[in-house]
Amino acid sequence: FNAPEVEVAKLLYNSRHNYEKMKRNLDPLVTAEESVNKDKVNKFADDKIEEERKRFSVSREVENMFDRAVSGDMTGKPKSIGKLTKEGKEYLESISGIELKDDVDFVLNPSDLVHIYNNHYGENEKDKGNNIPLTRHDIGRMVDVISFPTKVIYGEGKNGRKSFYFLMDTPDGAYNLLEVYADKKGNLSSKTYYKTKKGVSQRVMNIANSLH
Repeated sequence: FNAPEVEVAKLLYNSRHNYEKMKRNLDPLVTAEESVNKDKVNKFADDKIEEERKRFSVSREVENMFDRAVSGDMTGKPKSIGKLTKEGKEYLESISGIELKDDVDFVLNPSDLVHIYNNHYGENEKDKGNNIPLTRHDIGRMVDVISFPTKVIYGEGKNGRKSFYFLMDTPDGAYNLLEVYADKKGNLSSKTYYKTKKGVSQRVMNIANSLH
């Protein structure tokens, strides 16, 4: 196996392991429709594993887009990395009070990726007192921050731009923070992204205080 294949193997193993445990927990509840229920559970597990596989693929794509933007091979228009779900749209509308269009893309702008590299990646991190330099793994993890945030807050900055702040805890006790704004086409685009040493509640308070 090369490195990506090993990661995929671990991902699929962990997913299968978790759903096998789920199926065992459901066994005592299964009655006469046992075979039907088990088929449904198996399909649910398989669907979830496929979702993990797709998210892993998008994470690798984001890493490649980052590399291309930094090298100058990717310029111009933003590129979509996924669609906002109906539930996600309703939630973001509920916390912001704004109405989003029906079909919303999550997009990455090459210039914003370059900004992230110049200000927060590796030795380029400008605020090492509060932040931890981003790694390549953090770049790919941007997909997880969007998909499974620990917290999302909304506010308008001093420039009037409407922004959503997606926060997600990291294995090393820090937090990834992704600032997302609605662009002129009504899609959601990442403005900046970094890893903060501060806890979510403290960082959210700092962000909220700085929004107005």
